Amino acid sequence: MKIVFWSDFNCPYSYIGLNRLSQAIDELNLECEWEMIAFELSLDINFTKSQVDEIKDIADSEGIVIDTFEFKSSRNAHRLIKFAENNCPEILLDLIFKIYEANFTGKDISDDEVLIDISKKCGMDEKTVMDFISGKTYGVEVEVDTEEAVFNGITAVPHYIIHTPNHQLIIPGAFEKEDFKTALKDLTSGKIRNKTYI
Repeated sequence: MKIVFWSDFNCPYSYIGLNRLSQAIDELNLECEWEMIAFELSLDINFTKSQVDEIKDIADSEGIVIDTFEFKSSRNAHRLIKFAENNCPEILLDLIFKIYEANFTGKDISDDEVLIDISKKCGMDEKTVMDFISGKTYGVEVEVDTEEAVFNGITAVPHYIIHTPNHQLIIPGAFEKEDFKTALKDLTSGKIRNKTYI
């Protein structure tokens, strides 16, 4: 099974959705390959107080922390994810979650040192990451990712496409964990052909 998802580190719903989906995958004991595609959001996103309170409550109930909404550029974080996908895919999901966690607990993910520190905690080589971050590799690819998403009708995140050898399932949005589990069960059993989650 492969899960391709469009997301941004400044989107709290993407963080919540990925947490739910990864828990569903774990609880069903499914083997999964992940690919994150960049969808950079505007840095002037505004949430109302009621939205902020609701997001914080949801996060708290699911065991993750979202306590800051001061967003920074996610370009280098997305570049780092592409580097990890191509060089150390086994730590990819851990890296993604650690970047989300840092961003939503007040750390500046546009700061190279923050990304290097996160990478080290995931087992990546410090010098290799320093050399990569200081360059421009994957910068154009990150930019193109967002443009291609919009061209293909993806205008909001999170957005998931789940691939199995025989089927493909599109899930736009952060489903509840149990809904993700139902969709995954139907997908792996073949029942998905009689349903739609689009």
